[in-house]
Amino acid sequence: QAEAALRGGLELQPPSAVAYQQLADYYSHLDRVPEAMETIRQGLTRLPLAVELQLMLAQLSAAAGAPGDAIQTYQEVLSRRPDLDVVDYRLGMLFASRAGAGADAPPDGLRRIAQDIRADAPSDPLQLEALGWILYRAGEKGRARELLEAAVKGAPEEPGPHFHLAAVYAQEKRKDLARGELRLALDAPRPFPERLEALRLLRESR
Repeated sequence: QAEAALRGGLELQPPSAVAYQQLADYYSHLDRVPEAMETIRQGLTRLPLAVELQLMLAQLSAAAGAPGDAIQTYQEVLSRRPDLDVVDYRLGMLFASRAGAGADAPPDGLRRIAQDIRADAPSDPLQLEALGWILYRAGEKGRARELLEAAVKGAPEEPGPHFHLAAVYAQEKRKDLARGELRLALDAPRPFPERLEALRLLRESR
């Protein structure tokens, strides 16, 4: 019934990005990601310049294991809306993650984003985490560590900052500190995509 009502809203109302987002959210919460992505694509067929739909499609693509598609979508958004800092952060995190995985990520893209957001001073801990990780992958390790330590203090319940700080400590051969952060990440009740990598790092840090 909920699905039927949301689909009915698409047909009865004028084209609305919100209506497509709501239906895609419904599918996402049911772990029906392909249907969520198809819903957003249908919305973009009718509303090709809807930034909010493009951002949601990029997030879904990344979650579905297609970072290349997500990067392309974020770059399309930035070509029209270079003022959207949130896109720089999300795109930078994708570049940073792919660089860490040894994939063929454009290093100039990562450096450009690091240059654009280097002077930022976000108050949100998760933005601090993103900025720290982007700068770390871009080679600015000292400031990156400070930002990630601040992110951990600001959001101790989030596993992501603990994992990224642990990765920095591991690279610095500070194994005791790395193990502590990894245990905090793995003990957190919230899921995080790098869980398997965290388990590998924990084994290697012993």
